[in-house]
Amino acid sequence: RDLKLPPPPAVAPAATSVANQDTVILPSPNGAITVRVGVANVGTPVQSPYYEVALRGRPLVARSELGLEFQSIQPFAGLVIRHVEIRSADRNEPVIFAKTSMARDHYREAVIDLVESVAPARTLRLIFRAYDDGVAFRYALDRQAGMEDLSLVRENSEFNFAGAPTIHALQLDFRSPYEGKYQHARETEWPAGKTLGLPLAATFDDGAMVTVSEADLRAFPHLYLTRREGGRPGLGAELAPLTIGEPLVARIATPWSSPWRVMIIGVGAREAIESNLITLLSAPSAIDDVSWIHPGKILFQWWNGYVLPGPQKPRRKSHPEDVLNTQTLRGHIDFCARFGIEYASLDGYEFSKAWYGGTVLPWEGRDLTKAADDIDIPAIMAHAKAAGVRIRIWFHVAGLTRENMETLFATYERWGAAGVMIDFFDDDSQTGVMFAERILQTAARHHLTVSFHGVAKPAGLARTYPNLLTEEAVMGAEYNKWPGPHSTPEHEVEIAILRGSVGPMDTHAGGFRPVPPKAFQPRAISPNVIGTLARQLAMYVVYENPQPMLVDDPASYLKHEAAFAFVRAVPVTWDETRWLAGGLQEGYIVVARRKGGDWYIGGLTGYEPRELTLELDFLDARIYSAELYRDRPESENDGEAIAIETQLADSGTRLRVKLAPAGGVAIHLRPKE
Repeated sequence: RDLKLPPPPAVAPAATSVANQDTVILPSPNGAITVRVGVANVGTPVQSPYYEVALRGRPLVARSELGLEFQSIQPFAGLVIRHVEIRSADRNEPVIFAKTSMARDHYREAVIDLVESVAPARTLRLIFRAYDDGVAFRYALDRQAGMEDLSLVRENSEFNFAGAPTIHALQLDFRSPYEGKYQHARETEWPAGKTLGLPLAATFDDGAMVTVSEADLRAFPHLYLTRREGGRPGLGAELAPLTIGEPLVARIATPWSSPWRVMIIGVGAREAIESNLITLLSAPSAIDDVSWIHPGKILFQWWNGYVLPGPQKPRRKSHPEDVLNTQTLRGHIDFCARFGIEYASLDGYEFSKAWYGGTVLPWEGRDLTKAADDIDIPAIMAHAKAAGVRIRIWFHVAGLTRENMETLFATYERWGAAGVMIDFFDDDSQTGVMFAERILQTAARHHLTVSFHGVAKPAGLARTYPNLLTEEAVMGAEYNKWPGPHSTPEHEVEIAILRGSVGPMDTHAGGFRPVPPKAFQPRAISPNVIGTLARQLAMYVVYENPQPMLVDDPASYLKHEAAFAFVRAVPVTWDETRWLAGGLQEGYIVVARRKGGDWYIGGLTGYEPRELTLELDFLDARIYSAELYRDRPESENDGEAIAIETQLADSGTRLRVKLAPAGGVAIHLRPKE
C-alpha cells in the first residue's frame, strides 16, 4: 500500500496523518524527484528500513538501508511503519551571508514513526524532505524507557547509487583538515574500507549529479562514507569516533535528532552551485543582534612572507622572521586604509614565528594575550583604529581551552579586535564539534567574528552562528609555497563545484604573481600561483566567501592597480547566485552573482584553453556597462598579461571570451543611469 501525495495547493495544507502504511512515496513539489521509504525483511525478526531516490523516474539511489546501533542495547527489531505525518512548506527565508539574501524553503516532508512489533516496542523516527533540488533525511528518538542516555557506535545509513556512477571525493583519515585533492573513480573502483570525506559527488552517464553532505551538525561527529567490505554495493556511513581506534562515536540524550543527511540533486553542476539546502536545513541564527557582524576582505600576509613596497631593511639570514614587527604591520594597515580593505591580519611568519612569540607550528605553549617583543599591540590597535581598519587575530587552536576562552576573548574585545582565525583545528569528533560551537557562542558574547582553518567541511553552523564568517576545509594556494601537491587549475575548478557546494570556502585568493603552468616553481616567500591574473580576479566571484583574503604583498597589487580595482569593488556577500556554464566533466566553471543592481561573473578553466559564449539573459530590461577583465593572447606565456575593456550589454547580449590555458575571466555589469 503506497502512500502517494497529491500536488500541494498554493498555500500549504495542515499536516496529514496516516497510520499503518507499508511504503511511503514522497515526491518533490515539482514532481521531478521521488523518494520511496519502506521496511525490508532482512531476516527474522529483523526488519530494516530503507529508502530509494529517483529523478524523473530514473533511479539515482537504489535500495539503501537505514538504522542506528547503540552500545549495550539490543538492535531495533521487527520495525514496521506505524504512523506517517505528511507536511509541506513554501516560504521565503532571509539568510545571512550565504549564496543569496533570500532562500525559498519549498519542500514536502514525511515524518515516519517506525515501531518494533516485538517487545519492548521502541520507536525510531525517520524524517524525509523532498525539495526540487534535493533530498534530506534525519533520525529522531523520543525519550522512552531504556533509551534515555545512549552511546552510539554506528549509523547504518547507506547511499547505494544506481548504475555505477563516478564518485568524486577526498580520501581522508579521521581528524583531517580536508586539505587534499579530489579523486575520481567509478564507485566499484574505490578501495573498500577507506573513508571518503564530504561533500562527495556522484555523476551519472546521463548527466545527473548527486552531491552528498550534511546539515545542522551540532553535538555530533562529522559523517564520512566508505565503500563496504566484502563486495557489498554502495557507500555506507562512517562517523568520526570519539577516540581513534575505539567504537564509540557519540553520547546522546533523548529526545534527540541527528544532523540532516543531504543529497543535492540535479543535472550537471547547476544545483551544486545554486542550492541553499545546507543553509535551509540548519537552525536559524542563535544570535539575536547581528548588526555588529561585518563581512569584508582581509589582507593576510602570512602567505607571501611579509613583503612591503619600497626599500626594506634586508632580512637577516639567521632571523628572517624579524620582518614581522610593528613597523611592517603598520604598513599593512596603511595599505588597507588607502584601498578600502576592511581588515588586516595579525598572524605569523612562515612556521618559525607567531605574533605571540614562539613558532607557528608546532605549538609551543605560548600566552595568547602577550605579543613578541618587537610587536606593540597597543600601538598597532591604535593605528588601525585611527585608519578605520579592523584587526583579526590568528592563533593555533591548541592555545584555546574551555578554561581560558572567556578571558582570552574578553581581552581581544578590549584590544578592539574584530575577530579571530583559529587554525589547526583537526577535530571532526563529537567533542570537536561541540568545542567549535562553544567557541562561536563565547566569541559572540565578545563581539568577535570567527574563521576556522584546518577544519572539517561546513555543515550549516554558519547559519546558526553568523559570526562564523568562513571556513577553510580545502587545499588552497598555500600549497604553492611547498614542494607539493599544489593548487592546480583543475583542482581549483573542482573545489568550486564540490567543496563550494556546502558553504563559504576560505582559500588563499588574490595571488598577483601568476605564471603559466610550465613556469611554476614552488617557493615560500613571494610565491607564485598557476594561471593568469584574470583567473585570480574570477576567484572572488566563483568562490563564495564573506571574508576573502588578499594574500599577496602590497607591491604586487600596486603593480597591477587597474586589475586590483576589481578586487576592491567586488562584494563579499550576495543577493543572488546563478550557474552559467561548465561542470566537473567539462573541466571549467562560470558563475554569476548579483549584489543590488550589479552583476559579477567569474569563470575558471583547467589546463585547457576555452572559447566561451556567455548568455546574459538573466539581466533585466536595463542597459548595462560591462567591464571585462580577460586573458590576452600572450597570457599563455605571461600570466600577468590582462586585457581590461568596457562595452554595453543587455539581456540579449552574447559575450564571447577566450580563456588561456589555466586562465579565467571576470566581469562587472553595472546598470546604466
